[in-house]
Amino acid sequence: MAKSAPKRIVIILGESDNKKHHGIYGYPYPTDYFMMKMREAEKDKVAIFNAVSPASVTREAVIRMFSLATAKRIEPFTDNVSLLEMASAAGYEMLWLSKQGGIGLHDTLVRVIALQADRVSFVAGKFDDTLLKPFSDNLRVCLAFARESSWV
Repeated sequence: MAKSAPKRIVIILGESDNKKHHGIYGYPYPTDYFMMKMREAEKDKVAIFNAVSPASVTREAVIRMFSLATAKRIEPFTDNVSLLEMASAAGYEMLWLSKQGGIGLHDTLVRVIALQADRVSFVAGKFDDTLLKPFSDNLRVCLAFARESSWV
């Protein structure tokens, strides 16, 4: 019997992203080729429409997106499990790639959430494209493992 593969979730957070510039959301140019091809190939992949960030800065938005905290109440962040902890309990494997600093005055709570992932990498760089190489490297590792465990 083949080894059961872990379920995986890929979350891509763009620091300076605007959905109005994504073809998957109706932009007339194919600026997000990967997301569009993924959606065409597998209808069970989901694109979230009409999403609004819960805060104007990334560090505050991440806390609220990955916990039960809201714009008005931070207590659920400290009093309840996070989305990553829930996913881990359900058997999902998680990779966290971030260009946030990881350590610093404004990064502590983001780091607390990030360290709940199975693999964490904080990548230095000014723009989001610095995450492409580590994402590609990790994708290759996952695909190689998938082939070896015969679940692809």
